[in-house]
Amino acid sequence: MTDLPQLQTLLVHAAVKRRRRRRVRRAAAPVLALAVLVAAIPWVLHDVRVPDREEPVTPSVVPSVEEAFGPFQGPDTAPLNDRRAGDRVRRVGRPAHRAPVTYLRLRGDQLCLIVRIRPLCAVASELVSGHRILFGVVNGRGYAVLPNGVRSVRREWTGFEPAPFAVTNNLVVFSAPVGGGRLDWVAPDGTPAHLEVRNPKDPHSFYPRLNEPATEADRYANLPGARLLAGAEGVRAWLVPRRQRICLVVELTGGSGGSVCRRPDEVSTPLVIATPAEPQVVVAAFPSTLVPLEVSPATARSRVSADGILVLDGTDLTALRWRDTQTGSDVQLRTPFAIDGYVLNGEAGHPSRYPAK
Repeated sequence: MTDLPQLQTLLVHAAVKRRRRRRVRRAAAPVLALAVLVAAIPWVLHDVRVPDREEPVTPSVVPSVEEAFGPFQGPDTAPLNDRRAGDRVRRVGRPAHRAPVTYLRLRGDQLCLIVRIRPLCAVASELVSGHRILFGVVNGRGYAVLPNGVRSVRREWTGFEPAPFAVTNNLVVFSAPVGGGRLDWVAPDGTPAHLEVRNPKDPHSFYPRLNEPATEADRYANLPGARLLAGAEGVRAWLVPRRQRICLVVELTGGSGGSVCRRPDEVSTPLVIATPAEPQVVVAAFPSTLVPLEVSPATARSRVSADGILVLDGTDLTALRWRDTQTGSDVQLRTPFAIDGYVLNGEAGHPSRYPAK
């Protein structure tokens, strides 16, 4: 008991109110947390159940030959002498003064530009996108066939200042004498593209071995630029560049051997020579467009490199195999049987017969 009853009553009431506020806060905290969790559930479930929206990818549409080359959308034009049933022929370009009339011929999936009577051909389906073009040199002029949407071609050529050329009716024609260079253009889809053009009369354009630094082993008969292609067990073979010729020379211990030459731009087959000595030695030199693979039978003693094949005993040799990088196909060459010495894909003769430059 107290002497101040009124004060006691006020203190009791204040304590009761404080207890009530504490109870309310303790009870409200879990309720508030639960409310926040419940409120967050829709967003959490949305993120789990609804994946990010993916933008649809529109596949690029490859145009047909008719869509890629405007002349094929019009009527057929002048016939050609060697025209076959099913051929489609259209005139292209706008010939310059004294330049020949040019035609596009579609035969199956082969698209050819006819300049005079010479065809320049490529696979049509590989040209429609504009990432690759049909190009060739005829009588000192370069001819480039390009699909719709390509407006110009930039030429960088030996002996000429870099210059752009407008595409007229899917064709560009410019001066391109002996030499090489580069063509640049922009494909219809906006992708930059280019073409490296090799000098068709320079062996260095097609035989990378000739561009490697010379060593003492590369020397041959004081002929400049020679490079050793292969050597083993008394056999040595050289590549010798001459003016507008590439030559393959083979020598055996004792002095026998042989040599063969041809134009450097004949790159669809290897240059092959077989010696008359026993055991017969066979050497094949490959341009950069061909990849040597193997010989048949596999039991023949042989060595395969990036530039050639050396068969140390070719008496029973039946075939050489390689891959053509331009077509992607494997090719086989059957070799002569029971013949004492031969050359294939060239003319027998020593490189000294041809001038160096």
